[in-house]
Amino acid sequence: MVNFEIEKATILVQINSALDISNCNITSKYKELKEAAGIKDEDIKKYEIKLSNDKNIAPDKLVDNTQVLINKLISTSFEYQYNVPQLKNVDELVFNLNIKPKESASGGLHLSDETIAIPIRGGWKIDFTTGFYGSTISNQKYSLSNYEWEKPDTTIMMKEIIQDSDGKETIGITALMHVYQRLGVINTGPTFGVGVSLDLNYSLLLGWSILLGQKNRVALSAGFNFSSVKELSKNYQEINGKLLLPNSSTEVNRHNTTKQGYFISLTYSFGLSNKKQEISKEEEKLEDENSKEEKN
Repeated sequence: MVNFEIEKATILVQINSALDISNCNITSKYKELKEAAGIKDEDIKKYEIKLSNDKNIAPDKLVDNTQVLINKLISTSFEYQYNVPQLKNVDELVFNLNIKPKESASGGLHLSDETIAIPIRGGWKIDFTTGFYGSTISNQKYSLSNYEWEKPDTTIMMKEIIQDSDGKETIGITALMHVYQRLGVINTGPTFGVGVSLDLNYSLLLGWSILLGQKNRVALSAGFNFSSVKELSKNYQEINGKLLLPNSSTEVNRHNTTKQGYFISLTYSFGLSNKKQEISKEEEKLEDENSKEEKN
């Protein structure tokens, strides 16, 4: 709904300051002034005013028309009601407003291509964001170090498995899908997506998001992380609290397993899902007719 009541009030204030119409009728005041000046009705033609279209208008007629115009301005509600068209997965409606006189009236274009953006509230929306995430699980990393296993009668050279990382945290990039109800600048809802960490593990992410903004949104998400990670294979010997491999070993064997942890992410919507949709002329005509029927 486009409302011009504020503009109407401003115009009336300007007219009142120029003509002082608050406490009197223009037509009545004009007649009083004409009688005081001794001007008779039959002589009024001498004072006709020439208009821009080369036509003449008598002062009486001009005053009457002015009074009618002011009465209409006061009594008319300057608003236009428009049924919102059914568009898919959009955040706002943008109207290009043009105000021009009727075909039968003279005058120029009063307003040309004035853009009015109206944010949409309510309803469910799906958004996609990309960005960075941190996880509480990652690959366990190991290295080998020489180890001398001293027995009573001999010393055996072996390789000791040294743990370089405990597999408790990592970072990576993620793509998330958010489902939420449009409440305004701050929205919240469930999220689902995938992530790839720096150690090339793939993760399934499931959690909750807070989205900030109205068009391209920033999302702060947190929840559960299910990842495929590499853990130490149990093909070693444990001697004196040490994890040992034969001296000929050159690498630490690991196997894949799935673990559950937690994640937190900061992502951003680049507007890839916010495609511009234009209402057709037929839809616009139908919406306009429906608006008129509801108004009547």
